[in-house]
Amino acid sequence: MKTKLLWASSKGSSLIITLAVAGVLTGAVLYVNTKVENAKKTLIAITNDSKTRFAMAGVMSYGRYILKSRFCINLSTGIPDPNCKISNANNLERLLLSNSVALAFCNYYQKFPTISADLAPYCAVGATQKLPLREFQFDIKTSQILLAHPLYSLLANTDYGLKGDFIRFKYSSTADEAHSTRINVKITAMVCKSTDCNKTDDKTTNHLVAKAVSEQIFFQNQINQFALVLNRTLNLGPPNVHGAFSDNYLKASSDHKITFGSPVFLNNDINLPEYNNIVSDNVLFNSHTGVAGAASNIS
Repeated sequence: MKTKLLWASSKGSSLIITLAVAGVLTGAVLYVNTKVENAKKTLIAITNDSKTRFAMAGVMSYGRYILKSRFCINLSTGIPDPNCKISNANNLERLLLSNSVALAFCNYYQKFPTISADLAPYCAVGATQKLPLREFQFDIKTSQILLAHPLYSLLANTDYGLKGDFIRFKYSSTADEAHSTRINVKITAMVCKSTDCNKTDDKTTNHLVAKAVSEQIFFQNQINQFALVLNRTLNLGPPNVHGAFSDNYLKASSDHKITFGSPVFLNNDINLPEYNNIVSDNVLFNSHTGVAGAASNIS
């Protein structure tokens, strides 16, 4: 009888141990599975965050580019508008205008009101609008981003696209600082919660998806930064082409070549005549060239 009792007791103990081990293994599997699921969620979140950062960096690059290029912007698409004048309300260059520069424009308007009639809303007697801009804002709806749009690959791409209804570009300027202009560029991607959400930043109507901020500093051109400043036409041909007068830069150069490495400003035009192909082939302007004569639309 004792032997049978011991055997029955042994069988009961084995069953308990087996159940205990099974419970431990089940718990371990559940624990590991939870850890794997959490790791997967974390990896997805990191990947999505990286994609959003990548997309916002691209959108910010576009925002800086159109500012540095001083474009006029189509407010509904965010694409540069080729019909661009300094008087246009959507001209980004107006963010860089100081009050003194605006005054110079208005003085010009007072002297020549007919040929500068576009300045009348800002410079005519009793005008209430100001030519310099201190803030400028426009929105791009992602539904309007088509294949030809510069931001298509960033906003419409299903893999890297920003998940938002519109992108807001906002510029704030401090153009009256002594030697530089600081422009704060703020770009936000938002999801609409109401039909008028693109008119406000109110959190009750908008849901913020992502935000990027950058500060651009523009330094004024000082007179000593120019390679050449002339209050007349620059004549780069020999005397027998321009009569008695010529700028003999080519003649003074040993290899009959001249390169302007810094900006050039002329209060009239540039003459680059064909003269045995010497002038036109051997004059290089490596920086911005500003002319105020008949060819002022060419720079």
